[in-house]
Amino acid sequence: MCVRDKVLLVASDSRFWALVQHPRTNLIVAVLMGGSAHFAPEVVSYVLFSVAGLLIVRSGWEWTPIRRHIPIEFQSPIVLTGHIPQVAPPPAQAGLLDFELYATSSMAAATRTLSRLGAKMQRGAVRMGIWTAELQRTANRSIGIRHKVLVRIGRKIGKYAAGLGKLETRYREQTNRYVDNARQWASHPANQGNLILLQPAIDGMRTATTGSRTATAGYLDSVRTVRSQNVSQAINAGNDVLISVLGRIIEDLDIVLAYCDWFDQLASGQGQLPTGTGDL
Repeated sequence: MCVRDKVLLVASDSRFWALVQHPRTNLIVAVLMGGSAHFAPEVVSYVLFSVAGLLIVRSGWEWTPIRRHIPIEFQSPIVLTGHIPQVAPPPAQAGLLDFELYATSSMAAATRTLSRLGAKMQRGAVRMGIWTAELQRTANRSIGIRHKVLVRIGRKIGKYAAGLGKLETRYREQTNRYVDNARQWASHPANQGNLILLQPAIDGMRTATTGSRTATAGYLDSVRTVRSQNVSQAINAGNDVLISVLGRIIEDLDIVLAYCDWFDQLASGQGQLPTGTGDL
């Protein structure tokens, strides 16, 4: 066999195993096996259903949107001899258009997430009033009943804070991506003459971010006031989580404000230009 034939064989082998291991292939085979099981004898149908179930689990496991939320990773103990896996080449360095595109898309996504955060915090403030009224209605009830109500309210606060925390995590990722790419774009010497054109947008961003930070800080102070009352363990636990999340949101907003300050210095000629690739 000549070298060219060996290369073609390795390439076709790699494509074959990529097709076999693809999540969509596993799902299609699982559906076909599940359908065939309806017409097979009882024992065979059990086997087909079992294998189909395993293939569905494996298919779901390999999907990236599901896989990235799973903190563990399994590796097959089976090793294919003679199989040469393909190695992807390292990515090329991003350019100015990439920085601009990533910054623009990340900023749009961060704005949407911040809007959702604000709406969720407003609903949370309304719910706090409802939960407080619920607790006040039990003022003349037994200590056992009041404690049960507090436990239930504490769990609701914790659940609400957890949902707020998921949005905060997404907002932080989007904000960091925006700031990193916007810094790279603005720092390039080719764009120094265009920075003054972006100053109104940066000023608007600062104003909106400052307003969001002020509102979030006020909400945080009110939750801390409730926490200082030390009503019950359940309420304390829920408020502790909520305080932590609100503190992280303020940190995220401070990242945006710090970028605005950096941009102002750069636009006025006081900022430091990067000395090498990747410097901000």
